[in-house]
Amino acid sequence: MALLLPPLFPKTSEDPLDNQAVDFLNNAFAIAKIEGVSDVHFEASDTFGLVRFRKGNELNDSLGKMPRILFDRVCKKIYSRANIDEAEAKHKAVDARTSLDFSRAKEEKSIGQDEYTDGRVDLRINTLPTVQGVSVVCRLLDQKNAGRNLDDIEMTSEVREAIQEIVNAPSGLVIITGPTGSGKTSTLYAILNRLNTPTRKLITVEDPVEYVIPHAQQVNVDRQNTFANALR
Repeated sequence: MALLLPPLFPKTSEDPLDNQAVDFLNNAFAIAKIEGVSDVHFEASDTFGLVRFRKGNELNDSLGKMPRILFDRVCKKIYSRANIDEAEAKHKAVDARTSLDFSRAKEEKSIGQDEYTDGRVDLRINTLPTVQGVSVVCRLLDQKNAGRNLDDIEMTSEVREAIQEIVNAPSGLVIITGPTGSGKTSTLYAILNRLNTPTRKLITVEDPVEYVIPHAQQVNVDRQNTFANALR
């Protein structure tokens, strides 16, 4: 049986710096979830760390700066949660995943009943070494989006008509582009949900798989299983 992760970032020592890092992370992701933030960016400089939210097409630094010593501890907590090798992250880009469960935290009384949010949030984590330290980006994934209906996606009538023609076509290629937070992933998964019927076998090749679709066969691209190999 797999070990069950604590619902949120856990405190692992009596060190005040450790407790401060844990409180910051749990509070930051609670706020991010309730405000509909798509990404949380952790960016290092020589003397401090900056934490920024992405919402829509813009980044903001509402969480502000923190001392570099605290920033490094915050990043270590993220590495530990996502099972990232810290030494590896200092030398190459790393992709990982983890999740936070605010509902279970309340049930287990590891947070108070007056906390900001409820429910679960999945995190897709990317690290990138820079000359000033490691940049960490956490993409928030709400699994409710996996079941979104195409009719619920906001678009013009002309675009909706064109997409419907695409969905009904027996074959073809669709390219969806746009900035972060513009709805590319939501639209693609909504199209997949429209196509996902009992009479079809649906296979996807994704880098990475963000949402799990019931009954679909989803392939995650990595170094061993490349896109070309999966496509063949």
